[in-house]
Parts: sequence; C-alpha cells; structure tokens
Amino acid sequence: MRLYWLSPDEHGHYLSNYCRAWEDALDNFSYRPVSLTSVRLMDAVIAQILKTHADLETYDLYMTLPRGSIERSRKRILEQGIPEQQLFIDSI
Repeated sequence: MRLYWLSPDEHGHYLSNYCRAWEDALDNFSYRPVSLTSVRLMDAVIAQILKTHADLETYDLYMTLPRGSIERSRKRILEQGIPEQQLFIDSI
C-alpha cells in the first residue's frame, strides 16, 4: 500500500507522525507527504505518481480530492490505462 497524503499546509498533515509510524511498522506500506498549495500542483503530483508507478493498472486506486478537480483527475488516470472499476474517487 502506498499513501500519498496531500495537504494544503506547507508543514504537512497533522497525522504525518502517525503515518510514518505505520511505514516503520508495516512491511508493505509507504507514506509520502505532499505539500499542496494549488490545483496546478495537484495535477503535477498526480502526473508524477502515475509516472512513478507505471503498473497502477494492477492495483485499486483510492483518492479523496477537492470536488473541482475530480473529473480532470479521473480523466487523466483513466487515460493511463487504469480500469475504471479499480478507480475510486471521493470528494472532500
């Protein structure tokens, strides 16, 4: 499991220490905090995740995004070949 936690706070999410503890304790878990200050940066982060993990079509992908960026993100992810039945997006 890979957790990318996007936070509008430049100092990270308030649960970062908790997630780092999971990363230390669990063999197949990685945590990457991402400071997010604009929607454009979110597009860049999603693009980087898709580039870094080229095999995402073999995984289920769960995302919680701002309502205004869901459709754009969904389209970009599906264009990468990830089956729609493996993509779950909710809004914050």
